[in-house]
Amino acid sequence: MRAQQFKQNFVAEQARLWGNDAAVQKQQIAQVQAKQAQQRADAQTAVSKGF
Repeated sequence: MRAQQFKQNFVAEQARLWGNDAAVQKQQIAQVQAKQAQQRADAQTAVSKGF
């Protein structure tokens, strides 16, 4: 959990520093968040199936 928060903060800071690339950064952040959401969904499915 801490690692995810750190990574989000790090990516957000990079986006702030490199403001001219903000659109690309936002797209990358969205991809990371979507991936994390999918991983959480997969983990929940595994738990409910008893793996």
